[in-house]
Amino acid sequence: MITRKTLLAFFSISTLHWITDLNMKKFSINQNLLIAGSITTLLLISFSIGYIRYTSGSVLGVSTSSTKRESHVFLGLGSTASGDWADIPGAQAYIDSAKYGKILSVVFDATLRIPTGNEKVWVRLFNSTAKHPVWNSEMSTEGIGPAILSASKISLDAGNNLYQVQMKNQLNFPSFLDSSRIRITGE
Repeated sequence: MITRKTLLAFFSISTLHWITDLNMKKFSINQNLLIAGSITTLLLISFSIGYIRYTSGSVLGVSTSSTKRESHVFLGLGSTASGDWADIPGAQAYIDSAKYGKILSVVFDATLRIPTGNEKVWVRLFNSTAKHPVWNSEMSTEGIGPAILSASKISLDAGNNLYQVQMKNQLNFPSFLDSSRIRITGE
């Protein structure tokens, strides 16, 4: 029987291996630990989807069947204490929808955490190139624990666009984006 402890040990070893593969030696030890923690969190989220294989850069491919292909574009993490929509610095990526062939579905995933547990927090994707929110990407949560949220049925605009994660909160206390990604399923 596989225990949670066994899985965490496996993901920790895998994360250290990936950091070596990704040539992270140019970063400081603190940056490496932050990257390792983010990758481990995302691996735990991705575990139930299927067999994970490394492809390139910040994109992971997950094999789900012989005719479908799922790609993950990791956006980043950060925090805010803003009562209005604010960009999360570094939580962004350029995505060219033409590079994914026929797109069947696009899902925006985010893990949010509210340390005080006494406010509501919203997260959404924003197309910085076209200057508009990504339709149907807005999600919210309240409470202390980390909440894994998924906005399905979002769509990517044609061409190469910069997608930025934005957050706002109810009471202007700090809230955290522990991970964020876009899952693209295509043929």
